[in-house]
Amino acid sequence: MLGAAAIQFGSRYANVAMQLVLTAVLARLLTPQEFGTVAIVSVFTSFFAVFADLGIGPAIVQFPDLEEDDINALFSFSTLVAIVASIAFFLLSWPIAAVYGDQQLVPLFHLTSAAVFFSTINMVPNGLLLRNKQFGVIGGGIIVATLVSGIVGVGAAFLSFGCYALVAQSIVLAVTTFIWNRLHTKVGFGFGGVRSSLRRIASFSGFQTAFQFVNYFSRNLDNLLTGAYMGPETLGQYDKAYKLMQMPSTYLSGIFSSVLQPYLAAYSDKPDRVYDFWIRMSKFLAILGIWASLVIFFCAEDIVLILYGPQWTPAIPALQMLSLSIALQMVNSTGGAILQSIEHTDYLFASGLIDACISVACILAGVIVFRRIEALGACVSVAYLGHACVNLFFIGKKGLGHSVVKTVWKFARIAGATCLTALAFYLLSAILPSTPPLANLAIRGCVLTGLLLGSLLLLGEKQSLGFIQYTRTIGSETDEQ
Repeated sequence: MLGAAAIQFGSRYANVAMQLVLTAVLARLLTPQEFGTVAIVSVFTSFFAVFADLGIGPAIVQFPDLEEDDINALFSFSTLVAIVASIAFFLLSWPIAAVYGDQQLVPLFHLTSAAVFFSTINMVPNGLLLRNKQFGVIGGGIIVATLVSGIVGVGAAFLSFGCYALVAQSIVLAVTTFIWNRLHTKVGFGFGGVRSSLRRIASFSGFQTAFQFVNYFSRNLDNLLTGAYMGPETLGQYDKAYKLMQMPSTYLSGIFSSVLQPYLAAYSDKPDRVYDFWIRMSKFLAILGIWASLVIFFCAEDIVLILYGPQWTPAIPALQMLSLSIALQMVNSTGGAILQSIEHTDYLFASGLIDACISVACILAGVIVFRRIEALGACVSVAYLGHACVNLFFIGKKGLGHSVVKTVWKFARIAGATCLTALAFYLLSAILPSTPPLANLAIRGCVLTGLLLGSLLLLGEKQSLGFIQYTRTIGSETDEQ
């Protein structure tokens, strides 16, 4: 598993470097209102991606006995779904534009329907690559697609295409990703046996799809309501803060969550082995998340000015509030892969349903009661704390049979180290020099890193820092058999 994670690490960080450069350029070429308008389109694109997936991609990974005829049948079915989804997305442009009172959304939806189509038909080729553990191919595709779509997006923005630059970027990303994955997989059309193939994965993919639907609303309700109640410019500021906050989770924990299921599926009958791995991984991710949270919270202004420029300073308070949830998000992000690997997508759906209720309550409070994006950011962080509690119950207690209290206690020293680091930095910040944003970020980032490592070692949490070496054991037994 370590090799797969290393490949993912390399490709993701090459990708994140490109993303940061592209974001910095686009944020200076486009306005917050233009980003906010496209963010509304993106919310609905995400919904159609959930609808179109139907849990088929993860099911291909989970059931290695699916034969070539089954795969071809599923690919043919996904193509039909893609056609229906893209047409529905095209037609829904008018009522959605009427709800938001912005007719500019209509042509943006029409163009983005192409991205919906290609994203949908990509689910089977991508599932095959994951099942075959071809992480190098996946990583290469991410880099190529990001580079090509980024060049198109920046070029269009430079030529003053505004919102259409971001839409063009999303379309090219979807098309390039599909072409890359299709070239590296042997998948074709075959409508014979579609029903039998779907029946084989129905119980697994059914709960998976239900979870994705529920998770969609808990993840995107803030954008939906912010755009409707506060307008596209405020949504643009909030969306930028949210995406920046998500980067550590996407590019740190995402390395592991994307490779977990193919490896841990072999341990579905060994809950204690999975529990031990889950705890070790969660502690390691919590440390990374706490480091990212501290840096973003204390250096939010420097980060926004470096990446986005002065027109995005209203996003700073929201970013600080959202950063409080980074460690929780990183730990939570692997929960789905754990429950999939032990074949408990029913628990995945149940936990997602409860998470959605928590998110809805918190987001409604932030948008409707407080009506400020920094308050919304704080409410979203509270929601992620609730999600962590739900995960502890369904993964630790129900799925793997271990006490919730016992599991929480394993993180006590990490929590103590966090408090020590934050207090020490607060006291030291008064004597740190005030310098330009880049130097400020470098100095404060180094100080926070040293303080956190020192606190962890002081409290005896050295073993958690060695998690990467432990991953060598995952998959080695099954590979030898």
